[in-house]
Amino acid sequence: MATLVYKDAKLFLAQFELSTQLNSLTVQHGVETADDTAFGDATRSAAPTLETLAVDYAGFTDFGASAMDNVHFARIGTDAIPMTASPVGTMGNPALFWEGMLESFNFGGAVGAVR
Repeated sequence: MATLVYKDAKLFLAQFELSTQLNSLTVQHGVETADDTAFGDATRSAAPTLETLAVDYAGFTDFGASAMDNVHFARIGTDAIPMTASPVGTMGNPALFWEGMLESFNFGGAVGAVR
């Protein structure tokens, strides 16, 4: 099995590349299930229903005019934002494309922490 080292991960939120301000990226892709066990079945069974996708990323605070913080604040609660994530940001490597909603944006940190 190949090992993937995250050295140049890419994340785009609409037309904005956030990669240079990030130091962590996690993508969780899954599916919800519904119990479809019937009387007489010997074991439980489940049927796949809706797919799920959650993206979590962290980085550095930047309140510049076109910086990550302003990009996020303007899009909180906006639906159908085009997004792209790739663990290796070069041609020929896998990438995910989706439309999503930005539910929250948090910033802060401890005294002396680089954020």
